[in-house]
Order: sequence, then structure tokens, then C-alpha cells
Amino acid sequence: SGLVVHPGSSHWKDTLANGVKYYLQKKGEDLFDAERAGLVHRLDKPTSGVIIIAKNPEALWQLSRQFAQRQVEKHYLAVVKGVPRRKMFTVAVAIGRDRSNRQKFSSRGNHLRPATTDFKVLHTSIDSKYALVLAKPLTGRTHQIRVHLAEAGHAIVGDLKYGGDKSLRMLLHAYKLGIGIPVFNKSGEQNLKLKEFKAELPQDFIYSAKQLGLDLDGFKLKV
Repeated sequence: SGLVVHPGSSHWKDTLANGVKYYLQKKGEDLFDAERAGLVHRLDKPTSGVIIIAKNPEALWQLSRQFAQRQVEKHYLAVVKGVPRRKMFTVAVAIGRDRSNRQKFSSRGNHLRPATTDFKVLHTSIDSKYALVLAKPLTGRTHQIRVHLAEAGHAIVGDLKYGGDKSLRMLLHAYKLGIGIPVFNKSGEQNLKLKEFKAELPQDFIYSAKQLGLDLDGFKLKV
């Protein structure tokens, strides 16, 4: 959380892409042009969690294609304000860039594109003011999970853009990602084998959730 993925605006040299580029160059393994560092996808600056990076252009093309064709399984964890009425629900609402604030997205924005997210309530606070929610985006729109939760009346805690409070960092975490990794059989034919990567909840996320009455220290994530 707090790390910018790609260079831009006020962040040109302190991003994840800069770090990856430096790492590959030090090892003599940088096979990308000056503008690329093998990043297959991105996370918003306030979001923590797992991210996939390719080490060569062929891998980048193969992995990026899976994202484009919606073949990637993505699981996010979020702490939201309030407890949704249904334990499991789906939001299928198109979103686009907000008409009054170009840094935001909404269902009333311009150039709307289809967006679908499945949600499941995993845990609630003692006072029922907050909930830990699993989000599975079936599409990959910018700010999709954040917009869908906010417009459903359950803004993510700490999400200043979409109604969260200022006291805590944004409690959104990319917990698990499943993607096809190329493998070869005895005949030399290439197939994709699904492999899952996890990033356990960071301590600052767990601590912040505990401040809200959500004790996640011994909580077993069954996702």
C-alpha cells in the first residue's frame, strides 16, 4: 500500500516499475525496452497485495492476454462500512470516468463499460458497523471494486475518493490471483496450468481492522 505501480504525473522514479527495471538490469536480465518493465497488470496506489511481473516479452504477452480475455481469477479482501443485507451478492453495473472529476469513476460517468463483481461477506464487527468482504471482479475496470461497493452503500474504509474516512489507510487487499503458467508435456506441446499466488494480509491491515472491531488474527480465510 502506498507504492505507485507505473511512472506518471508526480511519480517518475519511485515506482514498482522503476524497482523492477533496476533489479533486472543489475542481474543482466532486462529484455524489455526503455518503457516497459514486465508489469502484467496494476494495483491502485492505496491497495496492497499480489501483483504479477513477467521476466521476458513472451511471458508478458502470454500473461497479459489472459487478463484481456478474462481468464484470470482475482480475489480481493476489503473492510467496508456497514454490513450488506445479503451474505452473497453480485453487482453488474457499467462504470465510466466521472463527469465532474476525471480522477474518479461512477455508474453515471462517460463512456460506460460493463463491469461485474461478485461479493461475499466473510466476517462482521462486534457492533455490526463494519464487515470483511471478499470481492471477485469478473471484469477489469479501473476502480471497479471501489465504485461497486461505494454505490451499493458500503464504501471501503479509508477510501477517500469514494466515501471512506481519513483515519485509516484504504483497507483493500489483492489476496489471491490464479493465472495459467505455461508447461510442456512429453511431446513438447505447451499447455497452461492454473497456478495460484497469495499475499497474506499485511499487519497494518490486520491492526486497522482490529481497531474497528474485526479481529482477523485467528480468522481462517476460506477463499
